[in-house]
Order: sequence, then C-alpha cells, then structure tokens
Amino acid sequence: MRRAAALGLRVAVGVAVAGAGSARAEVDWSVDMALPDRDFAFGLTGGVVFDEDRRDAATSGMLGLDASYLDGLFGAHLGVRAHREGFDWRVAGLAEVTWWYLLLLGTGVQVGQMLGDGGPGVPDTAVALTLLVGAPFPIATLDEGRGGSLVLMPYGRPGLRFRGERPGLDRDDRVRGFHEVGVSLRWTSFGW
Repeated sequence: MRRAAALGLRVAVGVAVAGAGSARAEVDWSVDMALPDRDFAFGLTGGVVFDEDRRDAATSGMLGLDASYLDGLFGAHLGVRAHREGFDWRVAGLAEVTWWYLLLLGTGVQVGQMLGDGGPGVPDTAVALTLLVGAPFPIATLDEGRGGSLVLMPYGRPGLRFRGERPGLDRDDRVRGFHEVGVSLRWTSFGW
C-alpha cells in the first residue's frame, strides 16, 4: 500500500512538474490603436495658476507655448509660461517627460523668473516639481491624417514650489503647493 501511494505521489509530482514547465501565464499589454512614431506637437496653452494659500499668485491667468516629441507611449515636452504674480509678471520654462495610455501622465520641473519686483514675499526665482494629468482628445484630422491632427487637452498640473530664502519668509513658507489647470490646443504630426 505504501509503495502504491509513493508511486502515485511520484507520478502526480512528475505530471505537475512536466505540466508546469509547458504552462505559463501571459499578459497582453498591446495597445489596439496607432501610436506616435517620432512625431512632434506644437501648441498654445491657457489656464490659471494658484498657490496653496493664494498669497503669491492669487489665481492668475496663464498663457503658454509648448513643443513635444512623441514616440510610442512616451513623450518629452518643453514649454514657456507667463502669468501675473504679485505686482509683475513671471515667465517660466517647463521640461517634462510623459507616459500616454488614454491619459497623459507626466512629471517635470518648472523654473520661473520675475520680470520685475513682485512685491513682498514673492521670490525673484522659483523652482517647482510638477506632475501632469491630461486627457488628449483629437478634434480634427488634417488631410486624412497625413497632415497631422489638432488635439485639445484639458489638464491639471499640481506641483511643489521651492521658493528659496528671502527676507520675510519663515522656514515653513519656503516650500508651497503651486498648481496649474488649463487646456492646451496642439497641432501634432501624429495622424491619430
């Protein structure tokens, strides 16, 4: 009886091992849509910027220019933004990397400089780390896709601004949330 049980156990283990060697799980990550292939995008952005306690930017309108390089699911983006902050204008450069799969998700850095005196508590230079969440919608295909597409993208860009040291800023006031919400209209060489 023991021999039969031991033989049965060996056969069962052998079958399980042999079966496990040929069986494997696969996950299909394929995207059933066309993806950008070394494409470019250029556009205009408009929106609002605000900081967490609304002292510096106090919800100001913002205008920007953007350029992007898109390849597959990934992208690299550069932008210039201008908004009113304190008593004058701040111009900022933005660099981001993104990942796109129905939603555009990204992270980057923004560096801004005041054109004049912003007033008390407004730093001359500000650096921010940003996140990006956007939903690109194609609104027009040009020349049946051969001329590219127009894309409208509402987005949110939460960030943390590092304000540096400045007279009148206490230690707790040197890092503050700084956010951007808007919409971008872009032409892209990608034909959707």
